[in-house]
Amino acid sequence: MGTEGLDRVGSEIPASTTVSDTLAQEEVKRFSGDTRRAEETKQTVHKSIMWVIKVVAIIIMAMLIFRAVYCFLPQGLRYLSTDQLATIDGVLLAFYYGIIGAIASKYIENAFTKNNPKSD
Repeated sequence: MGTEGLDRVGSEIPASTTVSDTLAQEEVKRFSGDTRRAEETKQTVHKSIMWVIKVVAIIIMAMLIFRAVYCFLPQGLRYLSTDQLATIDGVLLAFYYGIIGAIASKYIENAFTKNNPKSD
């Protein structure tokens, strides 16, 4: 005894429509028109944000490597003033504390939402 088509019982899908036709119609709705444009826009924004994050991460890593190497240079080869070093250290610490703050806030948010589920 076949159970094919039982999912259409009581639904808005006409009995004469085959499953493949229904799937095709759903795909057309999903991949065309405003929905597709909105999805492409979201993808473009996502890719742009990811590139910005990558560029900032590369710059911060380069600053960190430069600062680490600079600490090991002999005194005669050091050319930055203490104010310039303080500026580099301030930028690196700001990003470090920003990352720690983001991780901590995400952890607290997850802990809070697990303990207090939304009531609908």
